[in-house]
Amino acid sequence: MAAPFCTNVKDQTPDHAKPSLAASRSSRITFNPGEPEPPFPSVANCLKSSDDGHACVNVLPDAETILAKLPDWTQDYCQVHPHSGLKFPSRGTSSAGVRNPARQVSGQTGCTSRSEVPDVSVSIVIPVKNCVRFIGEAIASALAQVEVQRVIVVDDGSTDGSLHVAEKFSDDRLVVISGRGNGVSAARNIGFREAEARDPCSGESPSWVSFLDADDRLRPRAIATLLEGVNGDCVAVYGNYDRIDEEGETIGRRQLLGWRRKPSGDILPILLAGNFIVNGGVMIIRRDIFRCVGGFDEMLRFCEDWHIFCRIAARGPVLWRPNANVLGYRIHHASAMMSRSVDFSEYRPALERVFSDPLVMSKVNAMDTARLRREAEAHLRTYLACQAIRAHTYLRAIHLATRAVAALPSRAPKTMLHLLGAMAAL
Repeated sequence: MAAPFCTNVKDQTPDHAKPSLAASRSSRITFNPGEPEPPFPSVANCLKSSDDGHACVNVLPDAETILAKLPDWTQDYCQVHPHSGLKFPSRGTSSAGVRNPARQVSGQTGCTSRSEVPDVSVSIVIPVKNCVRFIGEAIASALAQVEVQRVIVVDDGSTDGSLHVAEKFSDDRLVVISGRGNGVSAARNIGFREAEARDPCSGESPSWVSFLDADDRLRPRAIATLLEGVNGDCVAVYGNYDRIDEEGETIGRRQLLGWRRKPSGDILPILLAGNFIVNGGVMIIRRDIFRCVGGFDEMLRFCEDWHIFCRIAARGPVLWRPNANVLGYRIHHASAMMSRSVDFSEYRPALERVFSDPLVMSKVNAMDTARLRREAEAHLRTYLACQAIRAHTYLRAIHLATRAVAALPSRAPKTMLHLLGAMAAL
């Protein structure tokens, strides 16, 4: 029997036990070197103590300037919701120095008052390390979701002022944590533990968590769209994404793929053959399920999201929302997948981990395992080739594509379609 849903409850922590507040109304928590952190029950404690804790913020940008560059839709969407406590700097003043009033947002944006939000609890965890240019936009897009009860930003040792920007937001739902620099998976797990501590499970109302990267942004009503018509049987819900550039402009031609349907329901066998979800920001996960699967594997540096997607899919049906573009997936040269040439050898640990995971393998026919593993390897090599095309390193793309076809010759037509799609910016 599945664990009970979590309900939307108030923070019952005694006042004397709560962390001190930063200058804004967002909460700030700092982990000290050597301070123990409770591990997930089903994952080995991989947390390591650093010599000096988190890195000092030695470059403090003008946070007001950073926040002033947030897109108009983010500012306007937040300002029409009294529940949101966001305070934005002026985008322009009159000659008398009075801030220009926010533009009114028409009903077509689908704005919803807090009283109309369904009785669910949604937490969004945002890990960040040296992403000062984009973190403000990510936070604002999360706080703009009126269904969200908690937004937890975990700074993983930034030295560029990302933490300073996060602390400039004024919203009771925002918690800012200074982590230890142990990597994105550890930061996500810390954020989830904080959500569990602040909003404990109780009752039968559903409770969800989503993991948003610091350089991406949620679209207006993204969470509302994912929650529409959800029943208690599914363990997660996912939508789709658009690619955006450094300035937040939509790039590519993914809108041409609107006809394409993605798997829904029992997606594990197809997911084992390749990560078609791509980005965890398009998904909300039941908190009790995330807790049961043990969080992100902190030993994996790449494809850790594919691994946990498989573990979640092994627990029950995962629903796909057709025609629901809920995320702006930012492509820029400083991103983890575009900043350098990732070799397949760096993906291999995740491949080994997925196909040796007892929970995942218990749900798969043993006769299909070898075939699915070959498909997964070919898929990963094809993905690397597509990334090489997007990075304009075409000789490397040819080499990687050749290796992908060699890994599974029967998949050659599909590999070629993916490569053509990358060349066509799909």
